[in-house]
Amino acid sequence: MNAVTFPLTIYFDGSCPLCTREVQLLTRFDTQQQLRIVDCSAPDLAPVEGMLATR
Repeated sequence: MNAVTFPLTIYFDGSCPLCTREVQLLTRFDTQQQLRIVDCSAPDLAPVEGMLATR
């Protein structure tokens, strides 16, 4: 089994109201700061290995 390395990175679409709400909830419960939240809808987002290009 693979070991989990924190913080976990979560990519979300900041232009989506549902995604934004979900991230707000995740952030509220992330009391140990184990999540790194990245808005992938930002036009200046650098490419990430394994991320599909949809633009």
